[in-house]
Amino acid sequence: MNKKILLITTIMLIASLHCYAQERYSKEYRKALRDGASAKVTIEIKDEINQPVTNASVQAFFRMTSGPNVGKSIKGTSDNNGQFIAEGVTTDIVFIKIEKDGYYTTRAQYIAQSDDPGRLIKGRWLPWNPTIPVVLREVRNPIPMYVKRFEGKFPNGATVGFDCEKGDFVEPRGEGETTDFTVRVTVDGIPYKHTSGTLNIESPDPDGGFSVLNTHADSDFKSEYASPESGYVTNMTATSSYDATKGVAGTGLYGGGECLYFKSRIKRDSDGNVISSNYGKICEEFVFSRHDDGMKDVYVRFLYYFNPTPNDRNLEFDGKNNLFFPQYKTSQYAP
Repeated sequence: MNKKILLITTIMLIASLHCYAQERYSKEYRKALRDGASAKVTIEIKDEINQPVTNASVQAFFRMTSGPNVGKSIKGTSDNNGQFIAEGVTTDIVFIKIEKDGYYTTRAQYIAQSDDPGRLIKGRWLPWNPTIPVVLREVRNPIPMYVKRFEGKFPNGATVGFDCEKGDFVEPRGEGETTDFTVRVTVDGIPYKHTSGTLNIESPDPDGGFSVLNTHADSDFKSEYASPESGYVTNMTATSSYDATKGVAGTGLYGGGECLYFKSRIKRDSDGNVISSNYGKICEEFVFSRHDDGMKDVYVRFLYYFNPTPNDRNLEFDGKNNLFFPQYKTSQYAP
């Protein structure tokens, strides 16, 4: 009897909570999801030294996820304070795009929608007219570089050198001649059931190495302008695992939100002092996995940028002069 009373009470409680949720969002919130609600934002544009950027072209797109249209764009330019005010109707998000000659395009977004009933009052998403800070990064000294999205396979557990100027593994695995860094991938387990893998990248010289820094995610130019002067470590490791019941897990070297900088081709004088080195960057995830079901071979994929000029830490690719294809004046790769 007590169990039956408890069951009935539980069902009634769940039903009442469901009804409360339905009632809580039954009118204004549901109308906002269907027809949109008003939103207003002040977009504040500054450069990297915190100075206002005037006369920047601004586009604010107020998205609609339902109804007869997909949304509306409000366009204009930033004022003397580097600000632009936009108001429109949206069901959820305001997408922002800022452009100006001499700067890299920056994109941002403001999530207006909220299921908090206090954030929607009288057809307005609150807070009303928040300030959205945006940083525009200058185009400084873009240069030609070697840029390539490399894909390759090699034996499981083997260590192979990679030549950034040749864009290939070094001999005998490829046509490379100079090792900028070595790569080793080890994968164990049973395919499609459970596997684990380890990626290790290492500098062939104790004065070379790697440094990881956060990216400028909203800008078209996501890396730093130059590779760091110091702070390099000689090797880095990432792990990944797969379980058919749990999916993929791992600890990456970098990827979404981080950029890996490397220092290589160390040369010394007769006294052993470093007199030159080269620099590059990898700003996408370093993908590694088994290549075949037998796990005899492993696979890697990464996008890298390499500056061939010794002692030049500049890594601002000009976006068009890829030294792998000097005959073309265009590139599929971002700066």
